[in-house]
Amino acid sequence: MTLITALFLLLCIVVGYGITGFVSLELRLEERLPIAVVVGSMVVTLTSLATIALVGFSGAAVVIGLLLALAVSVFGWRRLPNTPRVDGTDFVRRLRQSGSARDNPWPLLVLVSLCWPLTIRIMSLAYQTGPNGAVQAGHLSVFGDWQAHLAYGSAFAQRDGLDLTTPLASGEDFAYHFGVDLFAALTVPTGIDMPAGLTVTTGFLALAIPPILYMFGARLFERRSIAALGPLIFLGAGGLGFFRFFDDVRAGGWGVLWRQSQDYTRDFDTLWMDNPVLGHLYAQRPTMIGFPALLVVLTLVWRAVDRRTILAAGVLTGLLPIFHTFSWGTALLLGSFWVVLRRRQDALWFVVPAVALAAPVVAWLVPPSPSGTFRWHWAWVSDGAPWDIAWFWAWNTGLFPVLFVMGLTWRAAVRRELAIAIAPIWLWWVGVHLALPHPWPGNNAKYAIFWWMLGAFVVAAVLVELVREATQKKSATSSITLGFVVIIFVSLIASGSLDILAAVDGSGGAYPATTMSGGEVLVGEWAQSTADDAVFVSTPDSTSQPVSALGGRQVVSASSGWVYDLGLNWLERAEDSKAMLRGDAGTEELVAKYGVDFVVVGPGELRAGANVSYWDAAATLVYDLSGVRVYEVDQERS
Repeated sequence: MTLITALFLLLCIVVGYGITGFVSLELRLEERLPIAVVVGSMVVTLTSLATIALVGFSGAAVVIGLLLALAVSVFGWRRLPNTPRVDGTDFVRRLRQSGSARDNPWPLLVLVSLCWPLTIRIMSLAYQTGPNGAVQAGHLSVFGDWQAHLAYGSAFAQRDGLDLTTPLASGEDFAYHFGVDLFAALTVPTGIDMPAGLTVTTGFLALAIPPILYMFGARLFERRSIAALGPLIFLGAGGLGFFRFFDDVRAGGWGVLWRQSQDYTRDFDTLWMDNPVLGHLYAQRPTMIGFPALLVVLTLVWRAVDRRTILAAGVLTGLLPIFHTFSWGTALLLGSFWVVLRRRQDALWFVVPAVALAAPVVAWLVPPSPSGTFRWHWAWVSDGAPWDIAWFWAWNTGLFPVLFVMGLTWRAAVRRELAIAIAPIWLWWVGVHLALPHPWPGNNAKYAIFWWMLGAFVVAAVLVELVREATQKKSATSSITLGFVVIIFVSLIASGSLDILAAVDGSGGAYPATTMSGGEVLVGEWAQSTADDAVFVSTPDSTSQPVSALGGRQVVSASSGWVYDLGLNWLERAEDSKAMLRGDAGTEELVAKYGVDFVVVGPGELRAGANVSYWDAAATLVYDLSGVRVYEVDQERS
């Protein structure tokens, strides 16, 4: 990260800090700063998007977008009740109070002291330099999904204008909530490359998530213990996969703790929910803005004292689809219910901006053939029998569902109004058993994760109340109860913590693993010199896609799994790509159909059967370095 990159991120915080002035809710420093990180990133991204649409992508466009965002924030700065210095003085004053004082933020400091070092460590391992300039990934989250996000970011950073066609499938609309990847692309003019941009912006946003989780718990449940415990239960969540760890210990000793051979929260056989940190935050990067923004919206709605705050929550919701569509839907539905529950007369002040601002983006994001991907399907990935569904969720989430229900019905743990407000999130859980909106069934976890996130605070409330009652009674059973609570808590986070430990260690399983060889990195950088609308053919069998990942150029078909997940005809594109690489009969027609300009023949393409002799005769060799060749196609001749 360069000093200019750091300055850019700091100015995003300045923008966000000012924007918080539009909210009349009294916020403290430890609340205003993390909100500023998320909201500032959103506003700078949106103003820069508008600038790029007018003048194209460049360092100047980013500067103009940042200046526009700063100009908007000025009006918010004027509304702030206190200066940052006053807020900082207040924070120190409260920290010096007795530890039992309700205002003392020491539990938050403990929470971030646990989370932030892990974040920094995992991000430091995200991308590494391997032999001969190869790029290596430190975790599956980076090895798989981040290659696609590299392509999304590079599609902005390496094209002069605003071309909203996806780099993963030539000619198709960029129908993806790309906001967080555009935010990463904005850092490229500050002097870093796209892999570093993904890493830096992910870490930047990740630092804000624990404080925002804490704020949500503190503002709704009004107990610091719940506010601190809820984030730990959510971020460390996992099921009963940790039982496999004991099998591994028996087989290989305790050394497996530092060299884990498997994941304990994911296998896509019986474990489908994955750990929220590794499978939903870092891997699915839009959640890095979507999740905290959702929690901010719900907090504003719950604690609102006037229409101004409700309106701010509605506007924030309306801006969400370009960053995370799933969080927008959750914020709209749950936020609307909460507004009616708390301030019915102000419902339109939330709903109108939440729908009106989002409508154009949502309409654009609808898959080209939604009817071809959505289907009704009972029981998600379990066999469907009641016992089977119960076992599936026990294996994936442990005692979490039971404790969640217990919390919603136990008034000593969760007061009635709050229980009524949170209870509808179970409809998300029910929904994943009724339909499959996406081609791959595993994507249903993207809906169930909201049930896990809000439920974590309810479960925390149950555990805190059990501890409170046990310590007050001081009976013979108190120690048993406390031990039981500790065992429950450990069981809820054991699997997720083991997987996070493997990511922090950086040597678990097959990682670090090469995502792009040195030769592929070079061809990806060379592709940046081609026309913005150039179309390449490369192998669809690998997540190593340097032309799109580093060059930002369109390929006929990127990794088949990504194209499949977008709801496109992945099989046809994959087969056509392979046919062109092989030089099969009809290749010239396929080249014309997709408007192919270049053909890549590297190690991956050779494994897919690429015919070097055919392309030596049929096209012009324009690049030949480190085992990778690129041929330019004469489309008129084709």
